[in-house]
Amino acid sequence: MPSWKAILFRHLLIWTYKPFQRTPASFHAHIQKERKANPCEPSDKVSAQLTIEETESGGCRVFHATPNDDGPIEARVLYIHGGSFIFDLSPLHWDFIVILATKLRARVTVPLYPLAPEHKLVAMYDMLQPLYDEMAAAKDGTPFWCMGDSAGGTFTLGLTQRALDAGKPMADRLVPISPCVDGTMMNPDLFVVGIEKDPMLSLTGVAISRTLFLGDLKPEDPLITTINGTIKGLPPMFVPLGTDDLLSPDAQLFVQKAKDNGCDVTSILGEGLFHVWFIFPLSEATEAQRQLFDWLRSPRPSGGQ
Repeated sequence: MPSWKAILFRHLLIWTYKPFQRTPASFHAHIQKERKANPCEPSDKVSAQLTIEETESGGCRVFHATPNDDGPIEARVLYIHGGSFIFDLSPLHWDFIVILATKLRARVTVPLYPLAPEHKLVAMYDMLQPLYDEMAAAKDGTPFWCMGDSAGGTFTLGLTQRALDAGKPMADRLVPISPCVDGTMMNPDLFVVGIEKDPMLSLTGVAISRTLFLGDLKPEDPLITTINGTIKGLPPMFVPLGTDDLLSPDAQLFVQKAKDNGCDVTSILGEGLFHVWFIFPLSEATEAQRQLFDWLRSPRPSGGQ
């Protein structure tokens, strides 16, 4: 049984997310509204808890967040935010970044990658891949972990698959949170979840967003359909999913395929929980995050089996 807070968020998501996904016109209007809101800047509350530096990579802004104290940095995290490849970093993401930086004593690197519809998926990868490769190749004695929610979870897998295919260093561990792993959206189970369960995502909304970010790519391309990419040899993965998430049926297939290919995969399935619940301020998320932190600190092989 989900917590009362999870039930409350479920209703809020239905009221705030479902309406703008009904038509292309309402979707575009919501994009313009979000662009004007400019949610990507850290709040005063966040800035009081973290030391935040800003650099540039590939012409885009990159934040680097560390705990606001003199203690040692014990890990490096590349956190790639979600938002259907269209929407920017949000206050919800910043709150989770605070948790990552403070609980893991990590330097969390957060890129503001180019967004659709102004930019397409290939351009996003072109910006993110050099940053990923640089962090993976760095040897400063701290582990490098790549994480992301939703679209960021897709990038977490896709960037690592490209590094694997190129014979380059990879992140030591991956945390794709509620990732999109199949851009074709052809799994019949999606219709059941999307219509009957998911309070946040809709098949119509996903179809609209796909037309905005794919460009010349086909939906089955491994850049978006990472289940079609190289899986054998990927680093250990921790994959949080929810039963009431439109993307979960395909993500569960990815988890099983990764296990079948000898990968070290830990997956948790939140019963009655929605898309990216793992980063929401929920009791279920707090407990699951503790599991993640224990997993990150546990000894594991550095790559796939």
